[in-house]
Amino acid sequence: MYSELGANTREFSLKFYNFFLVIAAGLVSAALLYFGTGLHPIWWLVWLAPVPVLAIAPRLRGGAAFLLGFIAWLIGEMNQWNYVRHQIELPPQIIILYFLVPAVVFGLGVLFIRSFLRRGWLFLAALAFPVYWVACEYLNAISSPHSTWGNLAYTQMNCLPVIQIASITGIWGISFIMFLFAGTTATLLSGAGKPWQRRVLAIAGGAAVCAVFVFGKWRLQSHPSAQPVVVTLVAKDVPMSVYLGSEEQALKLFREYADEVHHATPAGTEAVVLPEKIGRVSESALAEVDTLFSSAATATRTAIVLGLVRKTPSAGFNSSPFIRLTGEWKRTTTSIICCQA
Repeated sequence: MYSELGANTREFSLKFYNFFLVIAAGLVSAALLYFGTGLHPIWWLVWLAPVPVLAIAPRLRGGAAFLLGFIAWLIGEMNQWNYVRHQIELPPQIIILYFLVPAVVFGLGVLFIRSFLRRGWLFLAALAFPVYWVACEYLNAISSPHSTWGNLAYTQMNCLPVIQIASITGIWGISFIMFLFAGTTATLLSGAGKPWQRRVLAIAGGAAVCAVFVFGKWRLQSHPSAQPVVVTLVAKDVPMSVYLGSEEQALKLFREYADEVHHATPAGTEAVVLPEKIGRVSESALAEVDTLFSSAATATRTAIVLGLVRKTPSAGFNSSPFIRLTGEWKRTTTSIICCQA
């Protein structure tokens, strides 16, 4: 009787311990993602964010592993709620997709790496997650009008050695090395495979990550023969009500920016860069904007890059006009915003 009671107690303790580990893994991943992404990301947290959920996934059934990944990612994304809901004011249906789609993608990624870990295929497991994630980001970029907006590689902008790999691989190499580290670490922590496999994987994964950092450090310290370009950034703190206001308000703001370029551009500046989406203007008002900044470019002898949204009857286009030194206007449409501007 006592032995049976002791066995039941141990079984209950084991179940409680496993339940605690699952909850802890989900919360830790969510917290790391929350602080590692968004408008002010802490770059190194993204490297660790997937690890707890990926590492514990082999212990769970498929449905539970997917749900854990889905919920953890969804919670981590909530750092962007205020931005998408109140600042850029996306429609509710777009907001739902904005949060749910990445969470589903991550949940499926958890199942993908779990399938390799349960078979003991350590090297494929470590590679599975970065390959899967970069493939999803690439498909999103070529199919979405917003291109790479939302790509997690942008969270690494404050880690200069890491982003140097983009000179070879493009933006995709940044995401790949981040999640190669996460996939390798999760695989090692999962306990799958034989000891010698884990040792070889640790050495190979560590060597790959170190190679990226060494290359980045070398590239930062190299001295290319190309001449540097002196760039001046000009920005104003403008409330969202101005962006969402009338076209006359937008034109007034453009005039203020043009005056600022006239009076505040330091001598020797070769290019002035203004913020993205300064204001929303119709096609008929583009001529006035062109005149304003062509005059500023000629007076300061600089090129000017500004951001605006071109309004059409059906949508708005996020554009980046480039004013050359001669006053020539060249417009580049970078993306189409997902709601009517």
